[in-house]
Amino acid sequence: MPTAFTTIAIESHPQIRHTEPRKRVPWTAEKRQENKEKCTEKQDGIDAALVAWWDGTVALVEDLSTRYKKKPKYFLEMMFQGGAHMVHSQGKPNPYNAFRAEKAAECHERGEAKDVPTLHTDYFDEYKSLTVAEKDALVERFKDMKTREVKLRRDTPCAKIQDVANIARNMKLLMVGLSTRVGVEGFFCIVRNSTDFHMQPQWFFTSRELEQYMPIATRRKWVTAEVGTKVEAFCVAGSDVVNLLCTSKQKADFLKAGVREGITEKLIAITGDANAQMAYVWYKEDVMQKYGVALVGWTFPEIVNPSELSLSVKPLQEVHDAIKNNNCKFSRLSAQQLRARKEKWEDNVAAGRVEAKHRATLNGLLRFNGLNMQLPKSPLSND
Repeated sequence: MPTAFTTIAIESHPQIRHTEPRKRVPWTAEKRQENKEKCTEKQDGIDAALVAWWDGTVALVEDLSTRYKKKPKYFLEMMFQGGAHMVHSQGKPNPYNAFRAEKAAECHERGEAKDVPTLHTDYFDEYKSLTVAEKDALVERFKDMKTREVKLRRDTPCAKIQDVANIARNMKLLMVGLSTRVGVEGFFCIVRNSTDFHMQPQWFFTSRELEQYMPIATRRKWVTAEVGTKVEAFCVAGSDVVNLLCTSKQKADFLKAGVREGITEKLIAITGDANAQMAYVWYKEDVMQKYGVALVGWTFPEIVNPSELSLSVKPLQEVHDAIKNNNCKFSRLSAQQLRARKEKWEDNVAAGRVEAKHRATLNGLLRFNGLNMQLPKSPLSND
């Protein structure tokens, strides 16, 4: 028997399999104590290493703060979250800020304009003489004033540019930090969707190689600036694919595909069956009776397969919009409603006004076998 096995040897060599689980040898008290001491020593070493790392980090942050005249928080954010500034909610209002805001409002009513240093010089002694209860009352009045005097931000062009720049910067920092910590790559593209605001499409790739790979992935000419311009034009046009299609047939085919996909998605959502399929021919049997649901809001007179609808764009657009706006959807039937619909369907089948699925299937099989005949409506019939 060879001492070293290749992959083929391992696959072909008979292996011993243990059908019964192996029993572990119980540890003695000395062995347990020894293992406990090893674990404790290991954890103490980890804790000491982390404490030393944190102390060194704090010392480095303090040194950077002194050297570059910035708050320590700035460097901590750069180290731990890539410099992305998250939204921080303000906690309880400061009593002195509430006092100063109230004094500023009083001065404004008297027609006096005082800046913050002047307010501090003129009224700080008055603030120090306030009791704790009076300061709490100041805070409550300040909260009420903030609630009553909510001011919406003006969406000026300058404010929009600044907002986009800040969000794009945070997105870049977050993606770079995520790439460094976890090891992921990605890209994003920001474009405007309105003519009221002007900006160039903004792209960002976590690596230059990823951008160079895009022409290979798409198997066509890829120019990042050109793609961004096309995406922007699509968004400004309302993100409607139909507007980009040329002929009526292309638009009709696109709308029919959207109707078919939308109906299937809504059926899966209401039934919870990931394999549910919309049966247009046998709708009353394979959909209504099987799942106990009914399609409402269908804009055509009859429920038929979208492929059988005409190429007229306007009615297709109406049913497409109805599905998109959830005006056309499936609704659950109560037991009484389902029973009434099933009885009506059975009466129509018995009267020959509609054909049941099982009869149609058998007739189809007879025709498939070359027998041009129909099954009788009743097994007891001699027709």
